Amino acid sequence: MREASERRVGALKVLALALALINDGIHGYELCRRISELSGGKWVPSIGTIYRILNELAKEGYLSRSEEGRGERQVIIYRLTEEGMNFLVSKLPCILRKNYLGMKIVLEAYVKLVKRGLIKLGGDDIAMLNELRGLINELKNLFKD
Repeated sequence: MREASERRVGALKVLALALALINDGIHGYELCRRISELSGGKWVPSIGTIYRILNELAKEGYLSRSEEGRGERQVIIYRLTEEGMNFLVSKLPCILRKNYLGMKIVLEAYVKLVKRGLIKLGGDDIAMLNELRGLINELKNLFKD
């Protein structure tokens, strides 16, 4: 049980760093919302856990903290530091490789089921697939340069 919990915390740290990079900074409630959204509501860490992780990452030098006004309230925004960027550079390729085969198999099976008419593509499916296509095309264009 402890090992699964440690893996979840490790995944949460990488996710927090990646989202801080993608969004040019993130606050705790936004991170909590994004995790809930990504997991389809199946995993919603407590806000206390989120802030503990963000503060650990800041203490480790991977994130910087700054207070910013959002409307009538102040929000602490966590941004990726150079050290955090280096951490992601060292971890993300490995994570991508580890998950590639599983995703490839899932996508191949999904295509077969769609072709057989057993799964009907809806608007959300098409939007998700177009988003993936866009990311893949972005990577392909980087190889052309």
